[in-house]
Amino acid sequence: MARRAFCKAGYTIPNFPKPPKSSYTVRYLNSGQEELFKALPPFSFIFEKGQWQVTMSQGMSSTELVKYLFFQGLYSTWLSAIQKGCKLFFASKEKC
Repeated sequence: MARRAFCKAGYTIPNFPKPPKSSYTVRYLNSGQEELFKALPPFSFIFEKGQWQVTMSQGMSSTELVKYLFFQGLYSTWLSAIQKGCKLFFASKEKC
C-alpha cells in the first residue's frame, strides 16, 4: 500500500537523483483487490533541511485521525526504509 501511494504521488528521496519514471510503475496487481487501493490517503510529508515531518489537518474526527495516523506511520516506515536503502546502496550519488 505504501509503495503504491509513494509511486502515485511521484515522491523522491531528498538529496538523491530522481529515479527513472518507469520505476514508479506498480507492475503487480491483486486480482479483484484493486478497489482497496483507490482510496488510500495521500502522503502528508514536508521536507525541510534534511528532515521530514508529517502535516495534518486540525479538523479530524477520532476515526479519521486513527486512519490518518495509521497510514502516515505506514508511509513514513516505507519512506525511511527507502531512504536507508539509498544511503546504503547509492552513497556515491548523494548530494548533501
